[in-house]
Amino acid sequence: MVTAKDLMVEPNPPRFLREGDVLEFTVKVSNQSPTRQTGDVRLTLADARTGKPLDAALGNTATDQKFDIPSKESQACRGG
Repeated sequence: MVTAKDLMVEPNPPRFLREGDVLEFTVKVSNQSPTRQTGDVRLTLADARTGKPLDAALGNTATDQKFDIPSKESQACRGG
């Protein structure tokens, strides 16, 4: 059995980080529909306890990215 939506965003966070590491957080946008899909993806980072945004403090300057994916294909989107 395979469960999938026509359009899915699958995050790919790193398993481990050490002090001083540079993080490139990627997501895969998959289009399983019979037609081309376009849109925007957004990655924002927040403090889990307070909900305060941490994008600026962590250098996440490209929070929004556009995608344009043909039918039955996938595309990687990267945040920094």
